[in-house]
Parts: sequence; structure tokens; C-alpha cells
Amino acid sequence: MTKKNKLYNNWDLVSNIINMEFKKILKKHNKSYTKEREIIFNVIKKLHHFDYSKLQDFLERKKINIWRASIFRTLNLFLEIWILENICNRSWVLIYEYIDKNNHHEHMKCKNCGKIIEFDDEIIHKDLEEIAKKYDFKLLAHSITLEGLCEECKK
Repeated sequence: MTKKNKLYNNWDLVSNIINMEFKKILKKHNKSYTKEREIIFNVIKKLHHFDYSKLQDFLERKKINIWRASIFRTLNLFLEIWILENICNRSWVLIYEYIDKNNHHEHMKCKNCGKIIEFDDEIIHKDLEEIAKKYDFKLLAHSITLEGLCEECKK
């Protein structure tokens, strides 16, 4: 067994079933498929909010070796084709989130401890649509992060 084959046999989240959703996204944006990209895609769907260190730690615990440069290139690609979004920058650390088109929400970030709280508000969504319509603007996406102090830190 080659080192590369051993790498993928250790991966318990990626099954032998082809991830068609991921391949369709890449094809739509004229990007090539690699097994490493698919592994990172499946991991980020599980991690929710994460930074590079959290992703790297997860991969190491699963005994998956992907070059650091490959991880950064993949994260940048996923930002470019809207698989990921950068939700905030805490202490110069980029925080990423998988874009789940079926679960849109906004964020509140504690300026003291960095905690991220998700919320959804239909009024905000309707207001944004009305604003876009008023300016004859086609709204494709939006990102709102409120900054303040969480319940624990404001005590």
C-alpha cells in the first residue's frame, strides 16, 4: 500500500461514494477536482466555524497529511467560489465558515472572548431585499456581523 493510499484509508469521514455536490460546484467554476480538496470540503462542513489551526489539528488527529500550502490554496479557492466565507478577523486570525445555502444566518461576535453567536432574523432579510430593490441592485449574498460583549463578558 502506498503512502497516499494509506492516507485515505485512515479517513473515516470520506466514504467511497463520490461527492457529486462538490464535483458539481468545482465544475461550475471551471476548477479541477482533487482528493485533497474533497477531504477539506468534507471537514469544513463538519467544523462549522474554524480557523486554519483548528482545521490543521482536525486533520492531524485523523492522521491526514495535506501540505500547508495546499490547505491555504484550497481555503482561498473555496472563498473565491463561495463554498466558504470569512466571517470575522479576531486578533489577525481568519475565521471561516462553510456556506450552507439551506441555513442562512448572521453572526454576533464578542469583542472580549471571541465567541461567535448565530442568529436569524427575517426582518433583516426583508429590509436588505427592499434596500437592494430601491437601488436596482441584484443582491447575491450578504454578511452581517454584530460586535459587542456576550452574556458572560458583559457581567
